[in-house]
Amino acid sequence: MFCKGINIKTCSKCKQRKHLSDFYNNARAKNKKTSRCKECFKEYQNGRKNEKKKYDKKYCQKNEKKIKSKKREYRIKNKEKLNRQSNEYYQRNRIKILSKSRKKSKKQICIYCNKEFYNKKTSKYCSKCCCTKYWFENNKEYAKEWRIKNPDKVKAKEKRYRKKHPEKRKEESRKYREKHREEIKVRRSEWLKIPRNKLSNRMRGAIWRSIRDKNHRKWESLVNYSINDLINYFKNKYNFDINLCLTEAFHIDHIIPISVYSFKSYSDEEFKKCWSLRNLRPVHEKENRSKANKLDFNLIEKYNIQDLLPPDLLFEVV
Repeated sequence: MFCKGINIKTCSKCKQRKHLSDFYNNARAKNKKTSRCKECFKEYQNGRKNEKKKYDKKYCQKNEKKIKSKKREYRIKNKEKLNRQSNEYYQRNRIKILSKSRKKSKKQICIYCNKEFYNKKTSKYCSKCCCTKYWFENNKEYAKEWRIKNPDKVKAKEKRYRKKHPEKRKEESRKYREKHREEIKVRRSEWLKIPRNKLSNRMRGAIWRSIRDKNHRKWESLVNYSINDLINYFKNKYNFDINLCLTEAFHIDHIIPISVYSFKSYSDEEFKKCWSLRNLRPVHEKENRSKANKLDFNLIEKYNIQDLLPPDLLFEVV
């Protein structure tokens, strides 16, 4: 019962007259208050806790997929909001969270880098990076065998790493070159001992020098074209200005790679086939490096250069 002008109401359960502040708000009621007082309402709620838990459990088991899909949709729609809320909560309760995690975890020392770290599990390493490095140092022979057996997996992994960390990869390669200068020189000298590599390296250098300065033309006597022919060929067929190779990341690519041919002198037929105008094309640096020395028969058919293949590989095309 509610008396107008007086802030007093009787509870429907305990039948006691109480002040309106002792009742919860209810927008649907006439007087905007619940029929039961706060104490009676709490007793009612505590009494149905077990029943509600059982009902909720059954409902969740029946509609598990539906609930998961709804939660997923909500997370996708409100991704930024949830991230913001979690960051705000962490900043407000940072000390509390860290103290809790450190109480649960034990202070340990990493086997690899000797750093102190806190971890709930009995781990020997402070990070995955230390774990992998430690494993590789103690299993070098096994790792080498695995890399030889699984070259495709290794390449795919390196490719993913290069995409994720391009600047880090450049820095690593620069440090490696500085550290192993003598080894690289030895490897290069061994590579240049092979006549095919030596001749192609000289030829490549001569063409680049003639692109920069057109007075260097000694190589033109070795092939059946000049630097002007090369410039006009690229311009007419590919609509490409050869000077872009100097300023931007463009390469002159061999459609049939150099590694396919076997020549020992400039007079060999295979040398002339390798450095034929029809076997050259302008390509972006990334595309050229991804192609590497692969023999792509689709490209050969596209440019119609089957006659430039070495005699050992002609039967594969036929």
